[in-house]
Amino acid sequence: MAYCDVNHRKCREFNMLTTEDLITLAVLIAAGALVAWMAWLEKHPRKSLTPRLLPTTLIMLVAGLVGLLALFHLVDLFKPIVGH
Repeated sequence: MAYCDVNHRKCREFNMLTTEDLITLAVLIAAGALVAWMAWLEKHPRKSLTPRLLPTTLIMLVAGLVGLLALFHLVDLFKPIVGH
């Protein structure tokens, strides 16, 4: 099943991933891993009462936003016709 880009570039097969697809997928996976790591760090019991130097909630929020944008971009890349 082949489709053409909106910009009328070369047609490509649906199962063939481009560099842009792979970079977006890597960003999505990295953001998900960062959110999971920050969630684990927040739930992990602390041994002392000193505050952490990393603001885990803020990092989780920013990584979640980046992951959501990467997911939207990935869905937009796989749509055959954009804007319709």
